[in-house]
Amino acid sequence: MAALRTIYVDPGVVGGTGDGSTFANAYSSLNVAENAEDGDITLSTGSDEYVVFECRSTGGTADTATVTVIGWTTAADNYILVRAHVNHRPDGIYGNVSDSYRLETVDAACISVDEAYVRFDGLQVKITYATSDTFKICFQLGTSETDNDLRVDNCYVDCNPGATVKYIGMSLVGADSSPLIRNTIVVNFPRRGVQIAAGTAKLVNCTIAHISTVDGIRDTQSSVVCVNCAVFDTPDDFSGVPNIDYCASDDGDGTNAVAPSGADWDLEFTDPGNDDFRILNTGNLYQAGKSQTADSDVPSTDIAGNPRTDGSESIGAFEFAATGDPVITPDALALALTLHAPTIVIDCTVTPATLELALTQHAPPIIVSGDVTVTPDALALALTQHAPTVVIDCTVAPATLELALTLETPTIVIPGAVTVTPDALALALTLEIPTIITGYVLIPPAMHEALIDPYSGGAWLWLVRINIPGYASLWYARNTEDIVYGGQTYAANNFDVGLASLSGEGSVPRYGLIVAQDADHTLEDKINATQGAGGGTVKIIRCHEDFLDNTILELEQLLDILTANSDTKNVVFHLGIPNPLLKKIPLRRYTSKRCPYALPSLFKGPECQYAGGDATCTGLYEDCFTKGNSVHWGAEIGLDPAVSRA
Repeated sequence: MAALRTIYVDPGVVGGTGDGSTFANAYSSLNVAENAEDGDITLSTGSDEYVVFECRSTGGTADTATVTVIGWTTAADNYILVRAHVNHRPDGIYGNVSDSYRLETVDAACISVDEAYVRFDGLQVKITYATSDTFKICFQLGTSETDNDLRVDNCYVDCNPGATVKYIGMSLVGADSSPLIRNTIVVNFPRRGVQIAAGTAKLVNCTIAHISTVDGIRDTQSSVVCVNCAVFDTPDDFSGVPNIDYCASDDGDGTNAVAPSGADWDLEFTDPGNDDFRILNTGNLYQAGKSQTADSDVPSTDIAGNPRTDGSESIGAFEFAATGDPVITPDALALALTLHAPTIVIDCTVTPATLELALTQHAPPIIVSGDVTVTPDALALALTQHAPTVVIDCTVAPATLELALTLETPTIVIPGAVTVTPDALALALTLEIPTIITGYVLIPPAMHEALIDPYSGGAWLWLVRINIPGYASLWYARNTEDIVYGGQTYAANNFDVGLASLSGEGSVPRYGLIVAQDADHTLEDKINATQGAGGGTVKIIRCHEDFLDNTILELEQLLDILTANSDTKNVVFHLGIPNPLLKKIPLRRYTSKRCPYALPSLFKGPECQYAGGDATCTGLYEDCFTKGNSVHWGAEIGLDPAVSRA
């Protein structure tokens, strides 16, 4: 079985060895990487490998050198794959993801392939006219007659044409070549989008638009197959193409042709005039394509990675991605969440009544993910209950957090790329929220794919956070250099993490942590001052060098410091998990600040009993007193205002 060889490319790399062994040592150009790494990778005469070029663009730096794939000996199992790294994938809108790899040339081709068994996935390429008014092909496939099994998936091929009318998007010229092009966008070329001058080709779920002078797809061989493609805003959408099925165009070409709603492409895509070809679910192209069952070349995902449902495929490079359209009824969610589900994931529009009914139960973590609409009442009601962890991965309005987070939610985890307005977070964080964490709850699927299924190299690192009462936390990395993980710098240090010691007596598992003393014995002084760091904690973290941007709670463990001692060389911690028998579990959270019955759905209810003319209540004692209803005020005025207690 062929072995994997991974080569890293990053035009924005700073420092490193430049040998492509990791992103830290990446090649600064795909052209340089290809020239340095080419060779015989076949089983019969070479190294028996398949080679993957992993690409990203740190800081948005574009690659600018033409890439010619040549000088290799390949085979069906010994292929070349050039792709955007899984953590730096574009989203189908050119340049929208800043660190996704881009190859941008001036008056020169971007990519030319002169080898067989070469694949591209997730690349963004663009040619710009400056002075050279000669024929140029941005992305050329099959320059020799034996370039078999060429594949292009999820790519974006673009042009800044300037004054020229001679630039072409993609071209196939090898007589025996047979590329498969899927989920690919080709736009803004002055001459034509795709031309087939030799060989055969199949285009599936591609979008080709804004071709100014000649044609969208030109086939001089009468051999091209087009399925589920959208081709429009061209002088001639399909020229000489004999096999067109389930395609949308201005000309209505092919069998099972689909016309844009009202002859208006603005009714089919989000903003086609500005090259945003995300499909709408209200147009004629939505779910109008050929199915995966009917044609196995129809991809199961779109250019942005959104799934395509077999039998409901749309036309073009994008599948419609629902953003909160599903609505779960209160009864359904309430019944589900009354059970002890360890994790609740909500990716839909949720009404107040739904969460009120459902989340009054003892659901452990609540995860609200995706592009979700959560109203203030719903979230406030949910968080007043016993959910130990609330995970928010969505856009949250100030009023939502203000109402919800005035309560003493034990832990709030805000993972991923979350939009939280300043007012909302400021209001939330002034209250007694014990912990706010930015990160992921579980290992993201991308990390599983890249590292674990199977493991593909790179270093795993140990990190620790030592919290001794009365002192600032200490952040250490078992490494020769400082590590920045989830925005926090962990200082280079030398320490060992011991495995859990278990006994058959039912005792709490114990762990050991040995930290090397520094010259000033800083850690030892803090232990001595606190008589063994009693009441302190240690968080042990496992992380990977390629995934340092966001914390992953699944790879962390928080332990209590049971005892600590030291000698001339080391500080030794004996650690244990928090004893669940010592955890207080109150009926509810109590506060002196705000009445829980002030929420709109509880105001004037049986607990509140206010029957006056005011339509709202702030929940403050003064407001309740003014309303003449202080006898029913639901907070605990006798508690210390700065502390919430069980």
